Amino acid sequence: MSTGIHINPSHSLILRVPEPLPLDQWKKLTYKGLLDEVSNFAKALISIGFEQHDAVGIFGFNSVEWIVSTYGAIFAGGIVAGMYPTDNAEQVRSIGVSVCGCDE
Repeated sequence: MSTGIHINPSHSLILRVPEPLPLDQWKKLTYKGLLDEVSNFAKALISIGFEQHDAVGIFGFNSVEWIVSTYGAIFAGGIVAGMYPTDNAEQVRSIGVSVCGCDE
């Protein structure tokens, strides 16, 4: 699964986070490092037109990227909904339509 961002015209985002790494490839992250990554992600969202109350749907595995995406969207004033690879198509579609306004 590749990392990607899909933006629809209503300023909603669907983020795809990468597959989890094996334990021997995990990186250590301090609370300060996490705060820096979250802040940078929030600034990046805002720089592409993300506004308060816009929605972000995050699709992928539990990972650092998931955490950064979640808190970054919250820091930017957004609404977050998680979608997991174990969700069926109807669950993902329901989240995409109800939370993110995506109809694709």
